[in-house]
Amino acid sequence: MSKKVYGSGAGLVSPAPIAPGGEREKSVEGDVDINVNSWLNRKTKFLALLKHLKAAHGFDHRIFRRVTVARLPCGEQWLMDGDHSRALYKNQYPKAETIPATIVECKDYEEISLLFYLLNEGARTKMSAVASFIHRYHSGQFPEDQVIGKELKKSGLFVTLGLTGDHKGQTIGDTSDGAYSVRIKGFKAISKSLKDDKPSIYYASKLIRESFSDTKDNKKMAKELLWGLSTLISVMPVLRTNSKFSSALNEWLASQASVVCKQQVLSGNFKSAGGKVGNADALCVALGAYEGFRRWSESKGLISSSTFRKYCGSAAKNLKNRIEKS
Repeated sequence: MSKKVYGSGAGLVSPAPIAPGGEREKSVEGDVDINVNSWLNRKTKFLALLKHLKAAHGFDHRIFRRVTVARLPCGEQWLMDGDHSRALYKNQYPKAETIPATIVECKDYEEISLLFYLLNEGARTKMSAVASFIHRYHSGQFPEDQVIGKELKKSGLFVTLGLTGDHKGQTIGDTSDGAYSVRIKGFKAISKSLKDDKPSIYYASKLIRESFSDTKDNKKMAKELLWGLSTLISVMPVLRTNSKFSSALNEWLASQASVVCKQQVLSGNFKSAGGKVGNADALCVALGAYEGFRRWSESKGLISSSTFRKYCGSAAKNLKNRIEKS
């Protein structure tokens, strides 16, 4: 970065007000136990350590960053940031019992997560979407992420840091058996798209999880399939609210899953059948799924063509129009 500040605008006050709890004396340098426990940190990866040492041509004290340790009022300490720095330091000094640290005062666990989020989302390498979400969620400062957490649970889905061992708080959502993991960016996009009809997301997720439960693809939720079926159920609520339609839909999707076995392959088939328009993926999946379900139900004698026209015809036509206009 340059010494000169480029750009201008309102809002930059000099000196800036001190943030609550951010007084100078609340952050001090010192040595801490080198084995202090980590607070919901990301995985420490061997290749990252190797990359650092190779780029620096060895261990370089000039670029070594002190670890950041949070200290609670009760005296409890947590390594808030710097697990890779600690690993590098332990590799360099195997017999070391302490490590240089910046020790910051935190009033509670929530503030540890908030400071972690502020520290990593801004001045340093951007956090992954899931790490950002999890720490925003735990900080309690972002209502929208609290809402997403509840929606994940209602959908039978979860996001996680994927750490081994018992890392309390690393998973947000449904932690019961049968829950699927999902990518947070994709789920947020689906939630935003169907902001006025969350029950359709919950129902579509349940439908997919039940249909793929006996296949090998029963651990992770495919965004495109969830988005497409949620959209379909949203525009055709009869598929969820009418027992005749919902029963047939469950049977049909289970039969499709047993043949195809992979969610992404199935959503790809639906998308192609729905027109495969690049900027209308969810709509194409929805339309393709509907057409397949309609033909199957009619061939099995479960639902007549006239019944489909009566309850779904207008919505199907609307889907086609939306795809053509996209």
